[in-house]
Amino acid sequence: MHNKFLKGITVAMLCFTIYSGMAQRINQTEINEGIDNYIGSYHEAFSYVGDYGSGQDWNQTTRRLVSYNVDNQVSEFYQQDYIAGKWENNMKYEYSYGSKAKASSVAIYTWFDEAWTLYINKIYNYNVQGLLTENITQKLKNGTITNNSRINITYNAFGNILEYTQQLWGDNEWMNTQRYVYVYDDNQQMLSFTIQNMDYYDWKNNRVDNYKYDNSGRLTEKESSVWQNDSWQIQSKEGYEYDKWNRQTGLWAYLWIDNNWINDYRHIITYNTQNLVQKFRIMKWSTEQLSFNDYSSTEYKYNSYSNITETLSKLNQNGELTNQFISKLNYDEEGRFVNYEKFKWQANNWVNDIKFQYNYAFVSVDELSPRPNISSMSFPNPFAESTTISFKLDKQSPVFLRVFDVSGNEVAVLETNTLQAGDYNYPFSANDLRSGTYFYQLTVGNNVVYKPITIID
Repeated sequence: MHNKFLKGITVAMLCFTIYSGMAQRINQTEINEGIDNYIGSYHEAFSYVGDYGSGQDWNQTTRRLVSYNVDNQVSEFYQQDYIAGKWENNMKYEYSYGSKAKASSVAIYTWFDEAWTLYINKIYNYNVQGLLTENITQKLKNGTITNNSRINITYNAFGNILEYTQQLWGDNEWMNTQRYVYVYDDNQQMLSFTIQNMDYYDWKNNRVDNYKYDNSGRLTEKESSVWQNDSWQIQSKEGYEYDKWNRQTGLWAYLWIDNNWINDYRHIITYNTQNLVQKFRIMKWSTEQLSFNDYSSTEYKYNSYSNITETLSKLNQNGELTNQFISKLNYDEEGRFVNYEKFKWQANNWVNDIKFQYNYAFVSVDELSPRPNISSMSFPNPFAESTTISFKLDKQSPVFLRVFDVSGNEVAVLETNTLQAGDYNYPFSANDLRSGTYFYQLTVGNNVVYKPITIID
């Protein structure tokens, strides 16, 4: 199933990553999906909430619209809210792409005073292998898009993350706040994952997870410690179980209390004849009864293509597992996800809770969502010596065209006049600027376009 929304639901429902109450380790797949979070394979999607009064009616709440460029990449993503019987604009995402079809920037707008206002800009840079090395987030502050946060990522020769560093913008420079440090064995299996926080000018340990594997390379144990009194103090441990087909069938979790391992909870995973998860069960340890008792369970059903069609979630209430939610997923003849309905157990009946409906037919965003009449581009991009920034005006408007570096410093002013309707082209020379990513900000009236340009050696 290629739909990212469904994939997110599936991962969340299976819950294979154990929540520890702390930040979890990050992998490259998660990074890429974070960037593509709002990119779907649908053209239109609707969200609904249940009417708890009758328990039967669906009420429309949001609509998401997607438009594509000539390379079939998402170029714009709109979100609208259903208010007083009509659709009202809420948010808009504009995507720009660089080499290897990677997103180079995402501009996020909010609908304010009958116009789109840029309030977040995200910038992505990659290494020659196409791995994300830098993610800069800029936010609207005092009327200007200003640096806010940055993530820097380094990798080893095998493409595994070595360091993941988070920074905040302050006093006109980037300031370290937190980093994750990864260590691997010769087989590129993770041996440890350490979280460190910046304390003035030094990195201070916070938490570490240490991993062990069996001869087959399967993860068998994760031990977690926190940094206290200038040393690592053991906090918890997880042990993993597998069957003869190398499927994970269980997990045991322990807490380190008074120099002893104390049971905390366990997971039990069973599979169907299709080799798919049939039931995911969580049990918690009772110190009074000295036994594991059911806490929750989730059961899954699939179609012949191994797509999830139903999930049933139960939670322990008054000593027994009781219905909580049931979800139903439907697909079209091409196997594309088209419908998701979630119902909650209320007064011994299933009542409507949340619904998502996807439409793959083409939808004209221009007709459904007003937007600034600004079309702009730069060519060539990337460039070594010069590029041309082009845009078109549908009517006479005040125009400001400026270029900034990634630190928000203005490096060029190309236009600051009221222009007539028409096509305009402005050359921009690299001059003595260093190679790297820059941005041109095109302001037409109350509307702003913010796009990256890249200078190469």
